[in-house]
Amino acid sequence: MSFKKISLIVTTVVAIIGSIVLIINTFKESKTQVTPATTSQKVEINGNVSNSPITVTHNEGITESTIRLIAEPYKKDITRLEKELKNALSQEKYQELQKQLKLVKQELATKEDQINRLNITLKQSKYNVAIEAKNILNAKGIDKALEFLDNQKIKDVETIAIKAMKEASEAFLIKAQLLAIKDKYTQAYAQFEKSIQYDKNYNNMFAYAYLLQKQNKFKKAISQYEATLTLVTTNSQKAIILNNLANLYSNQNKNTQAEKAYSEALILYRSLAKQNPDVYNSYVATTLNNLAVLYSNQNKNTQAEKAYSEALIL
Repeated sequence: MSFKKISLIVTTVVAIIGSIVLIINTFKESKTQVTPATTSQKVEINGNVSNSPITVTHNEGITESTIRLIAEPYKKDITRLEKELKNALSQEKYQELQKQLKLVKQELATKEDQINRLNITLKQSKYNVAIEAKNILNAKGIDKALEFLDNQKIKDVETIAIKAMKEASEAFLIKAQLLAIKDKYTQAYAQFEKSIQYDKNYNNMFAYAYLLQKQNKFKKAISQYEATLTLVTTNSQKAIILNNLANLYSNQNKNTQAEKAYSEALILYRSLAKQNPDVYNSYVATTLNNLAVLYSNQNKNTQAEKAYSEALIL
């Protein structure tokens, strides 16, 4: 693939990402206008400073009425339980009501924290979709805000965003491999990591691990291969990684781990060879040879000879 084509891919990815921003900005502003409170306004949803109030300073966030609406069920329960507590006729009932009251107050404190965090998110967002969601929340409540965020328009934006992320990941992967060809390894590593950041998949994870291995970055290659194992979808992929890991473990004198990885790879390759011997017998032989070298280095001559002999037959 020519550099001109690579440039075209990257340009296309940038254009797609730009289109996402354009789609988001086409969301119509809500007709519901919420008059913001002043910067110094503080909202206490408990109505009592001594009872762990939530304090929210409004400019563009959640309105006082919305906060109170969310807190109302908990406030009612607290009022009811406090009243029942005063009229409790037995010590057992009193203790039971105390536990219930404590639990409701804890639940309210949790809601206070959640509201504060949501309010920060809404105030910091620069996109129309967040403004629309906030206005619907303040005017119609949580369920309507969730309904808006679950509509097809949002899903379409998500689909486009996911596609753009995958295409950007592929472009960074290609760029990384081109930089490696030009011996610009430090830059290549950075592009591999960008590719993985945009879309972590078997292809870019394995390619990065393999380059690290070839450049004698053994410890980082081991870590990368081990992470890649969680992404395999076929026995062939798993066997290749296990064999490469075993080579790296052996290089690091981690003989027990190396033998285990070779053995697991060998089991997989034998199984694959039964289905397709023309392709996989050579992999079985290579893994047996690697295992024989490992045994020989540990003076396990009998096991080494057995592995060598089987490899030669194949």
